[in-house]
Amino acid sequence: MADQKRPKWAAWADHIRSLDDPARNFEKPEALDDLVVIDLSSRSMAGCYCSSLLAELGAETIRIEPPGGDLVRTYSPDGIMVKDTGLAYLQEGRNKYHVTLNLETEEGRDMLKAFAGHADILIETYPAGKMEACGLGYGELAKINPRLILCSITAHG
Repeated sequence: MADQKRPKWAAWADHIRSLDDPARNFEKPEALDDLVVIDLSSRSMAGCYCSSLLAELGAETIRIEPPGGDLVRTYSPDGIMVKDTGLAYLQEGRNKYHVTLNLETEEGRDMLKAFAGHADILIETYPAGKMEACGLGYGELAKINPRLILCSITAHG
């Protein structure tokens, strides 16, 4: 009986809603859902932003920070902070796993190499030569994972 009182277009609306129901968005495939990205950017919103775009498109993104957190956590327009974290970082840190690694130790570098072995893309923002000096340059990482794409972003382009 209740169906008799529904407007004729209600069935069409139900059909459209079933195709575009926001509650079901998590079921939809994402463009980059088969990629793993390591965000090793340090003191750089450029690296954070780059990886957030990939995460937004579905890439599994792992943000690696030093003990105590990255300085970029304190960046914020007008000094607006939420639990000691700046709004800019909250925005660009979304949709990511967050891991603390001390790359000054051999154990930390070994863990990063293990992550890199399973990643598709690694984004880093260190000064030229820093990754190589730590034994984490492209030559070393390519031995572990020859298909790894290394994206090195500097503040100067």
